Amino acid sequence: MEYKRQSRHPSEATKYKTSQALKGRSKPEMVKQKISNSLKQYWSNDDNFPADKPSGATIYDIML
Repeated sequence: MEYKRQSRHPSEATKYKTSQALKGRSKPEMVKQKISNSLKQYWSNDDNFPADKPSGATIYDIML
């Protein structure tokens, strides 16, 4: 048996063909709702954005 996929990294031509084949397709409403819920959950959790948390340093610490 020979596998169709020979690499985990498709060529640019294959990426383009796949992109074109999938354009214009619509997702079912249930899928849209699941995506929406997961994104709302992600963005509401401050732990997902560690760079936004204060480091304890003040502007004076940085200037020195």
